[in-house]
Amino acid sequence: MKLLAHSTTLTASLAMCLSGCVGGAPQDCFADDECPRTRACVRGLCLTRSPVGPDLIDLDGGRTLDTSSDRTMPVNELGLDLSAPRADVAMDAGMDARPTELCNGIDDDADGTEDEGLGLGMTCLSGRGECRQPGLIICVGDGLADCSGIATAPGIESCDELDNDCDGNVDETGVSGCYPPGANRAVIGVGLCATGFEVCADSPGAEPRCVEAIVPVAELCNSLDDDCDGTVDENFPVLRGCDFLAGACVLPGVIACDPVTLDAVCAAVEPRPLDICNGEDDDCDGELDEDSDLACYTGSPETREIGACVPGLQACVNGQPGACEGQVLPQGELQNELDDDCDGTIDEEP
Repeated sequence: MKLLAHSTTLTASLAMCLSGCVGGAPQDCFADDECPRTRACVRGLCLTRSPVGPDLIDLDGGRTLDTSSDRTMPVNELGLDLSAPRADVAMDAGMDARPTELCNGIDDDADGTEDEGLGLGMTCLSGRGECRQPGLIICVGDGLADCSGIATAPGIESCDELDNDCDGNVDETGVSGCYPPGANRAVIGVGLCATGFEVCADSPGAEPRCVEAIVPVAELCNSLDDDCDGTVDENFPVLRGCDFLAGACVLPGVIACDPVTLDAVCAAVEPRPLDICNGEDDDCDGELDEDSDLACYTGSPETREIGACVPGLQACVNGQPGACEGQVLPQGELQNELDDDCDGTIDEEP
């Protein structure tokens, strides 16, 4: 808790304004009666009074208030009082019509008292919450005053209606590091097991709850260490070979984890082959030649899909390719705005 001394005395910029803004160098004085009626004696100088009030000094002598150059400021025993209703904070900030009293054992403001107004010797507290320690206000160097108390180190927040971690909050949620009572803390940090955070109960005195902690569970086939023993999927023979049953076929497979059931299953290591027209179940789905129908064209290859010519479909019948049905082959050119002979020209003369 640093106690700052009063703001600096008449600065160089203020002194320059006194000689340049009030019609030349101001008159020296020891009391108000030595100054003209419109001026007051402030720190040995006759300064213009403000029309706003007797405790204000109008430094630019304009006798009017404005937003750009008005230097009117209130003066009290501590100097500039920016809390006054009519104070021009933007222009007056940093100016003070009184000297500054520092915490240094010297009577800086020449009022016969050293270090007054700083609270020296008064009791004080350093820190927050349960870290607070008592002390006395003392000078600590550089003209500053501080509390001699030394705050203790913050602790871990607990649900006791105290600010244990000294952050200014009492029993705030989110205190980490808890683990359910009775659970084996030795597995914390192994596999998936991890601590949660403590949430204080709504009713005072009730035990806090530990939420989002992860404790060991039965091992699943998921490439994770669920039981927190340092081994992944140890109860499942993953990556071992197996026979993958596909319809009427048996294909080579490997044991892997099913992402849906989280159990070990035999998965095919190769995709099923295509079913061709041969009377066999090539793709091992229990059906014969179901996907073996093929496009066909018996005409000249250079006429395929030229003009009116299109391929047909060859069905598989009893394991053998059937006739090509639906194809359109070249024929004599007709005057019908079509390329009947599939040579790339429409209705040409014979």
